[in-house]
Amino acid sequence: MIDVVVLGGGISGLSVAHGLARRGLKVRLVEASDHFGGVLQSVREEGFLFERGPNTVLATSEAVTRLVDEVGLGERIQWADDTAAKRYIARRGRLYAVPSGLGSGIRTRLFTLRAKFRLLREPWIKRSPPEANETVAEFVSRRLGPDFLHYAINPMVAGVYAGNPEELEIRSVFPKIYALEEQYGSLIRGMIGGAKERKAREAAGDVARDRARLFSFPDGLQELPLAAARGLGEDATTGVRAVSVSAEADGWCVATEARDGTRE
Repeated sequence: MIDVVVLGGGISGLSVAHGLARRGLKVRLVEASDHFGGVLQSVREEGFLFERGPNTVLATSEAVTRLVDEVGLGERIQWADDTAAKRYIARRGRLYAVPSGLGSGIRTRLFTLRAKFRLLREPWIKRSPPEANETVAEFVSRRLGPDFLHYAINPMVAGVYAGNPEELEIRSVFPKIYALEEQYGSLIRGMIGGAKERKAREAAGDVARDRARLFSFPDGLQELPLAAARGLGEDATTGVRAVSVSAEADGWCVATEARDGTRE
């Protein structure tokens, strides 16, 4: 008997499957595509390493590095050079350092004067209704304006999720940012008023994003999902998709189909 079936072999599914297996549960993971890792794909071509998705991990929580150690990659971590803490965004043929806070966001030339005045309006913008279910693009445009979406959030979303902010839901992708609006009614007020909460999280082991270190692996980030999949052995399979999920008297039934037509 299988205790848990995990559908999807991206880093989220593999992390869940890994954690459950360590607790002694019998886990089966199926991935419809031909590879583990989802958008985490690392490719070597002509002597270069290309990342088709995210290119680094930000070590903001002890849980991140613990997962790396548990799948056997602790000694393969490559920490980014300190100079990598500065990120740059290209706009109109010039590179601008990514602002690290409200002060540098006001001083930077990355954003126009109009965009900066628009930012100062943010504390007085109303919350969205709970049923709005906004995308990242809708949320950021409403609260911060289009310039911050295109030249700050869009590059970050591409680097972290390899995704489109117009298709990703704010509550799922950036729950902490969404919570600032819910709790404080404003991102700026939340950054100021949430200082005590951030200190509590840091005391519990979390690291602030602006102080967290970046890391990857010699063969790219895909090393992490591949190592997690190896730990599951034959219980993790690619090329198998879920056909249906149904409730039965003694549990759940998940029907799957392999590419050769084999069904289980």
